Amino acid sequence: MNTVDLSQLSGGLFILSSLFFLEIGGLVSYAVLQFVKHRKHKAIISLVLAIISMIAFIYILNTWYL
Repeated sequence: MNTVDLSQLSGGLFILSSLFFLEIGGLVSYAVLQFVKHRKHKAIISLVLAIISMIAFIYILNTWYL
């Protein structure tokens, strides 16, 4: 494994990526917990919100940073 150089990564992109990963990860974790508790309606809503968040993240990346 090699060392990764993060000097070219802007602060805004780092913060944006961190926030979106925390949001998406939290929603998916909540969905798994709800599936285990047999609350499928809440779990599906959480997964849909995670997918919408991922689409929004990709759109923002393509608009602002690419």
